[in-house]
Amino acid sequence: MSGSASVLVVDGDRDNRELLVEYLVFEGFEVAAAGDGLDALNRAVELRPDLVLTELRLPGVDGFELTRSLRAHPRLRDTLTVAVTATDHTDDRVRAMRAGCTAVIAKPYDLRALVSLIKDWLSARTTSRSNPTQAE
Repeated sequence: MSGSASVLVVDGDRDNRELLVEYLVFEGFEVAAAGDGLDALNRAVELRPDLVLTELRLPGVDGFELTRSLRAHPRLRDTLTVAVTATDHTDDRVRAMRAGCTAVIAKPYDLRALVSLIKDWLSARTTSRSNPTQAE
């Protein structure tokens, strides 16, 4: 599944971003990265990733606004968007889901578990696209 799937990693912390990028590449994903929300939006428009993993607390355009912008863009509105955050506040989770996130993952997270979730989300998405429900 992951061989052709593309992921955009968005995190303001360079070390966190590079670690996640390296691990996802090792797992066979095509990976791009951005350090802030505005760069991420521009990269998403250019690359049209299958999934965006975004930190909520970003310099400039934060992860909430990035997600709303992805949902508002005609070519990106269906992009799976997962918030990754060091804060575990219920308000942030609710705001992220209202902004359009598919899920919210708390840091620290297990890389293997995260990759497993990514594969599951992408697989479910592929399955739903190949078996559309017909309205009668």
